[in-house]
Order: sequence, then structure tokens, then C-alpha cells
Amino acid sequence: MYENPEKPSLNIYWPNDTDTPTIANAEMTQGANDSIWTYQLTLIDEQTGNVRVVPVASDKAGNYIDAVRIVDTLKLFLDNTPPDSSHMGTITAGSRKDPPITIPVGWFSDDTDSLKFFLPLSSTDTTLLRGGQVKIEANIRAKLGDTWRTVENKDGDAVDPILTVGVAVPFYRLEADILKSLEGTLNAGDTMSFRATVYDRSGNSTSGDPSTFVFVLDTIPPTKNTFIRDTLFTQGDVSNILTVNRDTLWANDTIRFAFKSFQDKGLVSSDRVSGMSKYEYSLYQSTKLTPDDNNPADWTKFRDFRTKGNVGGDLLDTTRTDTFALTHERKYYIAMRAIDIAGNATDTVNSFRTLRFSTRPYIAPVADTTAKEDVLFEMLTLVNDNDALTLRGDKFTYGLTTIKIDTTKLPIDSSVVTNLTADISNAGKLTFTPTKIDTGYYAFRVIATDDWPLTAETRWENKDTLDLNISVVPVNDAPKI
Repeated sequence: MYENPEKPSLNIYWPNDTDTPTIANAEMTQGANDSIWTYQLTLIDEQTGNVRVVPVASDKAGNYIDAVRIVDTLKLFLDNTPPDSSHMGTITAGSRKDPPITIPVGWFSDDTDSLKFFLPLSSTDTTLLRGGQVKIEANIRAKLGDTWRTVENKDGDAVDPILTVGVAVPFYRLEADILKSLEGTLNAGDTMSFRATVYDRSGNSTSGDPSTFVFVLDTIPPTKNTFIRDTLFTQGDVSNILTVNRDTLWANDTIRFAFKSFQDKGLVSSDRVSGMSKYEYSLYQSTKLTPDDNNPADWTKFRDFRTKGNVGGDLLDTTRTDTFALTHERKYYIAMRAIDIAGNATDTVNSFRTLRFSTRPYIAPVADTTAKEDVLFEMLTLVNDNDALTLRGDKFTYGLTTIKIDTTKLPIDSSVVTNLTADISNAGKLTFTPTKIDTGYYAFRVIATDDWPLTAETRWENKDTLDLNISVVPVNDAPKI
């Protein structure tokens, strides 16, 4: 085993000491049966820069090592400079809904699944990359004062590695981890603040100022209430026909409903809640005439959630009127919910189901009339149908059957004839030009059918029939020579 008769030593220069070593002739130690000499250097916190370590050693002949030639290889950089203060920037709330909804600014609601923190990290501080870290901290100033609690990331770590720098580097924390960090302290109505502590790769840290974005905790939705089931509902001095409570709607596109006020009052009396914001409702339509009320496959969302229809312009009005292009032979119901200021929504409450049905057309009666041989006879069929005034409107098709009446027989006989020059147009215009062989008595049967004819479900024929009695008289033509 090689043995050096002289113990090597070190001259150590702190960053601000250039001529005289800060620690002179620091003795090194050697382990038993070991050829390696070591020295444990206790670092200081006050200075930043290169620490020079110059060895002092000689061999048996008294020759000293050339310290000048090896000094550059023994430099140690001492970093005691903390990172620049990184004040927390914008914080945005993420939604757990699919598709995501917008969480009201400043509220931590039941729909909040995470917070996204944007942190400015200096692009000129090279010590932040390859080892730098960020810690997100939470606080309730009214309860914790200057005590900040660490919010762990989704992996259960207290810090995130710094992978990039810039003016707005994003970091995330899940809702459960945020609430867990303040467990035992946090209650409904508390205001949460957040800050970031930044570490460089040497472990120096700086805690920035809290973000100006704070979040008030309210994860409790309002309490549900019920629809009013009366058909005639009077509130104050105003009476309304609540059409949604009718069994059947005829020629009506108006859905009117009323309900009892929902309350936002928390789980216990000490809970501080955000308060009621608005009511929203959607309209559901059945896929067939006789749906199963409890089978979702028999219903589709006809109109998505909306807030309009409030009579007085107040989003908290409890009587609503809205107009929809309703479809015949379909049932409808309202699904309603309440939303508080924090964005918490109740489960939906469903109204009574009403059936929209098609009314039959009605042909205006026409008195018996006379047509002359070789003279064009014209008549416009007048059809009344209240569905024509609805948003979907209505249209009609026409049919004509011509019947010859034989008054010479007892009882009077009749038979369908097809050889007349008679027709009815798509607009319901009846035309007939009788010839000299057509003189006699006729019944012209006009049939008007609306756009909602007989179906397998209803067995309801939306048509009307008019029998027009026409007497065709001859014309005394002048003789030809």
C-alpha cells in the first residue's frame, strides 16, 4: 500500500477572498487501508460565486505539486442567490362537466374539478431549469394568517419540476388535493388564496406574493322545489292558464308553467352560501304518441336549457311563458333547475306531461248552385284549421268525387261518374265545364285532408268533407244555317 509521509492540505478561497485563503492549510483525512484523502467543507449562506480549492502536497523527495496547473479543475460554484420573486398570476377553474361549463369567476363550486395556475418564471435565471421546482400553497387568511399549506399534485408530490420558463407557465392542482390541503379549516363561504414558492436547482427558494385571484368555496347547490299543478294559477292580481298542466294542447305553441321558489341555504345554518342566481329550463319531447314516462329512450331534449320566459324580466320569476314550434301527436314536459351565484345547479325537476294534438280542418258550407252548359264553373274551397296559425302551420290536400243524381227514380238513385271535365287543384280550386250531355243533377264531394293524416297510433283522420249540389242546365243555342 502506498503511504504518503506528508498529509496533504487545502487552501480554500470563498468567492470574495482572492489573495488570502479563507481557510488555510485545512488538513485532510485518510481512511484505514485507503489511498484517498478527503475533506468535508461546510458551505456558507452569505456569498455566491466560485469557491477556489488549492491543494498543498509533496512527495517523499519534497517535491510539491504544481497548484497553478490544476486550480481551474477544482472550482466549486457556490449558489446562495434565491430565484426572482414569482408572483402568482391568473388562476382559472376547470369544469368536471362534459362538455365543460364555465365556472363563475371567483367561485370554487361543485362543478370545479381543478385549478390552473399561471406562474411567471424568469427566462434569464439559468438555475431554474434542470433541477428547479415549484410548490403551490393555499391559505385562508381569516383563519390561518401567514401560515401557508402545501397543495400536493396529482402524484402526491409537494413540488412540480420546472420544465420550461416564461411569463405564464401553467401548473395544475386537482379539486380533491386543494380541499385536502385545507382540511379541518375550510368551510362553506371561506375565501382561498394561493401563492407559489419557487426553488432553483441549488435549493434556494422564494415565495411570491399571493395571486389577486381568490376563490370562495360554495359547493352546495340550492334546495329543489316543486311545480304548481293547477291549470288556472293566480299570483298576486295576475291569473295564468298553466298550459303544461293540461292533458291536451290544441292549436297552441305556448308552454306556460309555474313553480315554487327554490332556496339556497346550505347544509347547516352556519354555511355561508352564494345565493340564488337564476332558474333554467329545457323542453323534452316524446318520440311517439304513447311514451313510457320512465323510459328515457321515449324522450328527446327538444330545446336545451334557457332562462327566458320570465314575465317580469327577473331571472328569479317563478311563472314562465315560452313559445315553441310544437309537433302534433307528441307529448312535452319541462325539466327545470336552479343555479346559485357560484354556479352550483340542482338536479332537474320535471313537470306534468301535456299532449299536443292536431285539430281537424273544417270546410265552409256552400249553398246549392247551378252550372251552365259550355260555361266554366269555378269555386274556391274555404278551409278553416286553427293549426294553420301555429308556428309549424298546416297545409291541405284535396280530393274530388263526382256523383250523378237520378231524380227520376224512387228512391232517388246515385252513382259515381268519372267522365266529367271536373277537377280540384292543390289550392282547393274547383273547376267544371259541363257539356250538353252533362245536364242534370250532381253532388260534387270535396275532401280536404290536413298535413297530419291518419296514423297507426291515433286512428284519427284529420279531414273534412263537403257535398256540393250542382244543377247543370242546358243553354238554348242559336240554330246554325
